[in-house]
Amino acid sequence: MPHVIPDELVNLSLYRQDEKLCAGWVEAYAVWRETYKGINVLQEVRKAHAWEICNPTQRKTQRLRFLNNWLSKAHTDWHRRQQEQGLRFVGRYIPPSNQEVKCKTCMDSGLVPSKIKTRWGEERPAMARCSACAFQKAAQ
Repeated sequence: MPHVIPDELVNLSLYRQDEKLCAGWVEAYAVWRETYKGINVLQEVRKAHAWEICNPTQRKTQRLRFLNNWLSKAHTDWHRRQQEQGLRFVGRYIPPSNQEVKCKTCMDSGLVPSKIKTRWGEERPAMARCSACAFQKAAQ
């Protein structure tokens, strides 16, 4: 009896053949979408598939575990980039009465400027950007 192939894996040749991956896909995909917010889970799965295609000698046998590790690393990298940019979105920022902090690009006040802790425990100021500028910069 052939196994059921999830819609997301139909175009991924290695993954649609993996019965264990297909059997655990629905539950794993739901958990990954909830856990790794901020990254596109399906895009990362496609990247992992492309990596396995390009590295045939290093193909994985435990793909659910491999994909979880891949997504975890992608999420950690995304989170690190956000911290390096000093982005900490807290909704629309309303500055104190006479003190107004604005985005240096579009003069909108949508982000609170934050401090970043370095590896050595020092704090340094981060550049304030609004969410619109951050998303625009990420898209470029």
